[in-house]
Amino acid sequence: MQTFIQEGGYAVALLSYFLLGTIIENELLRFLIILLPWFFLHAFEGMVTILCNPELKNICFKKWKFCFATPEDTRNAPMRTGEAWRSKTSRVSKF
Repeated sequence: MQTFIQEGGYAVALLSYFLLGTIIENELLRFLIILLPWFFLHAFEGMVTILCNPELKNICFKKWKFCFATPEDTRNAPMRTGEAWRSKTSRVSKF
């Protein structure tokens, strides 16, 4: 599925290059029509790679839980160590 989606992006970029690039006569507009789809294609490929890979998706779209603490709560709270912040899927052994 990932390959199909990425190749579809290439097909759109190639169509803009070969079809729209030959039709448009304005040099600046032709430059933008040829150049911008390639930039968007590479950004799109990165997004597809992240969304199709479960490990990368968990790392990039990890849900953070934030809590609001009053100053009184933070005075007596224990200090947080590196273990408390380490991801469960992380392969890093130490900070």
